[in-house]
Amino acid sequence: MEYLAEYGKLEDLEQPSQESQVRKPQTFLVELAPQVDEVTRALIDKKALQPESAFDPSTSVLQHNATFQELWAPVYWTKTTEEERTLNLRRANIPTGHTEKYEVAEFAFTEQLNSFERTGVAWDPSIGIYRNETPIHNPYRKIGKRYELDRTGWGALDPTPKGEEEETEKKLKKTKKGDQSRKMDSNTERESKEEEALNNASQTKSIFHLKQMYDYRGRSFMEPPSEWKKDKEHDCFIPKKAVTTLTGHTKGVTCIRFFPGFGHLLLSSSMDGKVKLWDVYSSYQVVRTYLGHSKAVRDIIFDHDGKHFLSAGYDRFIRLWDTETGSCLQTFSLASNPYCVKFHMGSDGSNEFLVGCSDKRILQYDCRSGEMVQSYEQHLGAVNTITFIDENKRFVSSSDDKTLRIWEYGIPVVVKYISDPSMHSMPASVVHPSGRWCAR
Repeated sequence: MEYLAEYGKLEDLEQPSQESQVRKPQTFLVELAPQVDEVTRALIDKKALQPESAFDPSTSVLQHNATFQELWAPVYWTKTTEEERTLNLRRANIPTGHTEKYEVAEFAFTEQLNSFERTGVAWDPSIGIYRNETPIHNPYRKIGKRYELDRTGWGALDPTPKGEEEETEKKLKKTKKGDQSRKMDSNTERESKEEEALNNASQTKSIFHLKQMYDYRGRSFMEPPSEWKKDKEHDCFIPKKAVTTLTGHTKGVTCIRFFPGFGHLLLSSSMDGKVKLWDVYSSYQVVRTYLGHSKAVRDIIFDHDGKHFLSAGYDRFIRLWDTETGSCLQTFSLASNPYCVKFHMGSDGSNEFLVGCSDKRILQYDCRSGEMVQSYEQHLGAVNTITFIDENKRFVSSSDDKTLRIWEYGIPVVVKYISDPSMHSMPASVVHPSGRWCAR
């Protein structure tokens, strides 16, 4: 019963009172012509037309947080044509102006950015960043054989008058003619230098410096002294003092070779492009000078009997000379600089030779035909030395790639490969007199 009494009290509280239900009617005075403040209205209209609140209604990206009034404000257009509206929109693609895209290297951009942040100065982006560089944006493009104003892209918004365009075309034509003439002059100069080098290469000669080539008995200067004997075994001594000094080259000496067997003659090459033959037995004088290289001579080598020798120069020519008469018997032209040259002492004589080149190859030539007969291509750097071993059946080559490779003569396959991290480039090599070792 107590709960029923409480329930009745709650119903009494929920019933509204008579006073709250009674509402008094209210009346308002409506002005048909209210007073409007012109100054306030002008300020409101000016604020609505401010540049920061005006934007293209067709855009999908806003650069600021726009209010509801700005988004739903009426669209204001000036009395311009549709073309001018399009141009205005294209000009102002950002709130502060117009930006144009172009490619620039990341290194150059970072360099100029750091310069601007550090000193406040940077290069003009409309021209090249470095000196003697063409502008990045070229308003003229080449159409056929003419240069015309580029009407596409941003260049179409700033057309050049016809008079200025014609003057610019004339200047471009003059510049183009000047460039072509300079190119022709440079090509002509290059061709003339090549022709001069070929002419100098073809003009080979030698100068004999002694009074007579043969003695009273009819013996040539190349014959060894009669008291000398060709003996393989003899006593060797460490030199203690200089016997003489041979002076004749005007530049540095690159290579010297003794006459095979006896060693009474000495052949030397120099960076002055000359090869000289010296008498180191009695007179210590120059016997003959061989002229035929336009650049420095890198290497020289006698054949097995000393009657002929090869000279390799930086002019990319290898010449076969007659030691006694000084005549050039044959010339071999290469595509790269020769670094070393070696005769192959075969059973039929010295008719073939190997040459190591700067293009990582070893070439094998035949003196009888004058043609290349084999090419060895395994090195990863310029070939520095070639050394024959095992009775000239094999040879060892060293290169700037810090490796040694052993080859079978006539077979372009590496027999043995020697490489170690502690090895260095080996620019010289020699075989022990016993033939069992090779020092590099």
